[in-house]
Amino acid sequence: MKILIIEDDAKIVDTLDLLIRTFDKDIILINSSSGKEGLKIAAREQLNLIILDLGLPDMSGMDVLRTIRKPMVAPIVVLTIQDSEQTILQAFELGVEDYIIKPFRALELVARIRAILSRTRPTQQFHSSTTFGKWKFGNSICDLRFGNDKFLLTITEGQMFHKMMDSQGEIVSYNEFARALWGSKLSYTPNTLKVYINRIRKKIKPADTNRQFIINVPGIGYYLIPH
Repeated sequence: MKILIIEDDAKIVDTLDLLIRTFDKDIILINSSSGKEGLKIAAREQLNLIILDLGLPDMSGMDVLRTIRKPMVAPIVVLTIQDSEQTILQAFELGVEDYIIKPFRALELVARIRAILSRTRPTQQFHSSTTFGKWKFGNSICDLRFGNDKFLLTITEGQMFHKMMDSQGEIVSYNEFARALWGSKLSYTPNTLKVYINRIRKKIKPADTNRQFIINVPGIGYYLIPH
């Protein structure tokens, strides 16, 4: 398993190295102190995760994120001091798996990285017999079907949609989503879940442009309608 850290602060890199090796000493860690070098590494390596700082010396971390996401190289965790809501939402719109603000709590960071690695690792072995109306999954958590229509989701989007399918029309609370994705209701805000849901809605809209399939119950959660 390989993790790329795009971060120019050597102390942060050393801390990440120490923390990650506490749960898997065999992980290969690759570090880049610049965005351009990080992009080159991401293009040539088979990576399981990318940890990206937004404050890089040579280029905007957001530009790095936009470039990396084009070929969908690997799940990305943003690790940064930038804590504005606009920046956080922009990062999630660009497809990051998680957004962690410095200074971070060591145990929480480890838990969130482990959660991402655990839910992205078994993608190829995914099997689900769950159906809900015309909704079903193909051979991957990313392969969503509605009748003859196919939609490509990210792993996190697929996890959320599968959770709603399992509920069979019942409301999935914000906390239930958070536990399914991160293992803790402390690792999210409702806005984070809203961004994911909006991305899913856009992707599945061609199934029926006149219908909203995912319904929000304000302050509680979301539920799925079958058709």
